[in-house]
Amino acid sequence: MVDEILVANKQRTTAESCCRYALLDDCSMPLDGAAFGESSKIRALRFTACGETELDGAAFSPAKSLRVLDLSECSIHKLPASIGVLKQLRDGPSSFDIDNLMKCIGTLSNLEHLDLSGNSCITRIPDGSLSKLRKLHTLDFSYCYDLHDISECIGTIDSLKVLYLKDGPVHNQPHINECVVLLPRFVVHAYDGESSSNLVLLQPTDPEELEITRLEHVKSTEEAHLINLIGKEALEELKLEWTRDAERFVDDKMLLEKLVPPSTLNELTIWGYGSVSFPAWLMDITYYLPNLVKLEMFDMPNFIVLPPLSQLPNLNWLVLRCLDSLEEWNTSYSSGEQHVIQRLQIDDCPKLKTLPPRAKFLEISKSDSLLLSWGEYTDAFTASSYTVDTTLHLQYSWVPMHQWTFLQHLPGLTSLEITRCLDLTGSREIILRLSSLKSLKLENQTNLPMWLGELTSLQELQISMVYMLKELPESMRLFSKLQSLGLALCGRITSLPHWLGELTSLKKLDIWSCRAITCLPGGIQQMTNLQELRIFDCPALQEWLEENEANLAHIKDKVIYIYNIDIPGLFLIGLGGVVPGLFLIAGLGGGPPALSLIAGLGGGVQALSLIAGLGVFLPALSIVVLPEVLVGLSGVFLLAPGLRIAECLTSNYGLQYFL
Repeated sequence: MVDEILVANKQRTTAESCCRYALLDDCSMPLDGAAFGESSKIRALRFTACGETELDGAAFSPAKSLRVLDLSECSIHKLPASIGVLKQLRDGPSSFDIDNLMKCIGTLSNLEHLDLSGNSCITRIPDGSLSKLRKLHTLDFSYCYDLHDISECIGTIDSLKVLYLKDGPVHNQPHINECVVLLPRFVVHAYDGESSSNLVLLQPTDPEELEITRLEHVKSTEEAHLINLIGKEALEELKLEWTRDAERFVDDKMLLEKLVPPSTLNELTIWGYGSVSFPAWLMDITYYLPNLVKLEMFDMPNFIVLPPLSQLPNLNWLVLRCLDSLEEWNTSYSSGEQHVIQRLQIDDCPKLKTLPPRAKFLEISKSDSLLLSWGEYTDAFTASSYTVDTTLHLQYSWVPMHQWTFLQHLPGLTSLEITRCLDLTGSREIILRLSSLKSLKLENQTNLPMWLGELTSLQELQISMVYMLKELPESMRLFSKLQSLGLALCGRITSLPHWLGELTSLKKLDIWSCRAITCLPGGIQQMTNLQELRIFDCPALQEWLEENEANLAHIKDKVIYIYNIDIPGLFLIGLGGVVPGLFLIAGLGGGPPALSLIAGLGGGVQALSLIAGLGVFLPALSIVVLPEVLVGLSGVFLLAPGLRIAECLTSNYGLQYFL
């Protein structure tokens, strides 16, 4: 008998004499009628984009042979008790009312795969509710953000083989049989007295995403060969991670040689790899991984030569981070048009001197040799080969801007962002290369560069955390093409210049946390093209805005929000912009407000330890003591012009501060 597939809409106009698989969009209609033939023979049933919140028992109960019931695209909150008649069901629903389902689920004796992922309403699994599922081998709790402890329910399932726990706050990892595989993050363990690690448990699995950590615990290359990674055809994302400086049983290169992914892989991350070079399959990456879209290489201190990545036809995103010894890029490539990488990020690669020829978004951080030495490698990177429009983001450079020779090889540079670079003194040659810029962002600098007024082609300008800036330079009045202007956290600016009204092309004006500005320029009425005005946390502007509301009547889109903060000079911000909700935290401390707030982070404000990119702006602070609890923060910075003493106990964990 040929298995038929039924695809039916609410009118059930498509019919087959006998179907084994049904794709339906209405769970309120009974599963019978001529459209289905013998409904009792249906093996798999999927409801798509169904707006109903309850599932009618008649929609599936006639399918006595049903093995797969998929409700993942539905809004169903409650299942009927008749789900218990599906004695052969093996793959259970993923959208449901948990208490209702658990009353019925014990009768599904043949259930093999239960997917509970993405159910934010789940806070608990009733004790013993899964103990009767003697054939259950796969259980998925991914994205169950309110589920905190599953130890009790997991311990009662003797048949369980695979447990998915992705992006869920399960604080107490379940105490389960050592033969159960936790995915997608699999931790390799090496047990005393054993000849092998637990890596072999991955052999029967075929997940879409896999992260293998603590690879230094693998005891032999044969273990890596046995899991047959190349045969896992469903695998799309793979991360291989070693612990830096940890003792190994097997050389990293020899182990990686056996961990060849399938050719269908889309994303690959290699972290903590300790060998000098890659095995043959990675150096021939175009043949082995032709479908690779994203590649990340982190924390590889000894690695010196990259594979020919520019040959990868589908590579869109490349990240190189903390590659201490990397010096050269393999510039070999096949004949014909070179592939353009969409996003290239290079962070903390101090010896790297060359770049791939084409990228649309280029981010360089703490890699000064790259800025200085590109001029020595012009054969592979000629100006004619790099004509693609490029956005460049430079961070943490201690080299003076007039030495950034690599800018001469970016004729397609249209957008530039400079963050925390020490010296922006430019040369005539460098400034000429910037003359065609359309977008410029200057962030976390001491002051604006002298050459800013020469960029008369600018259409967008953002100035953020330039903390010594007292006024906008008059040279900016030549920006006749400027359409968007943003000012953020420039606490010394007291007013905007009168000539701002001459920027008649300006369509958007944003002012964020410039707390000393008391008024907008009178010429704002001349800015007839101004369509958007956004003002956040500028309390000194409040009186002027109330008195001059009529002067802003021509602006269609206005968002004005004044914060009432009792602690002057204290701001909490995120690296991507101001995070409004954080201002509410300012009143939590007592005594000396700024100091007590910082000290209080280790106590009642523990939620802040989860925030990445937290900044503290303290213009008049004398002493800062940061407790150990802040080690969970990523990208923390202090901006304190009046700082005299800074005791930063967490400086070894990436804390950065500017004095």
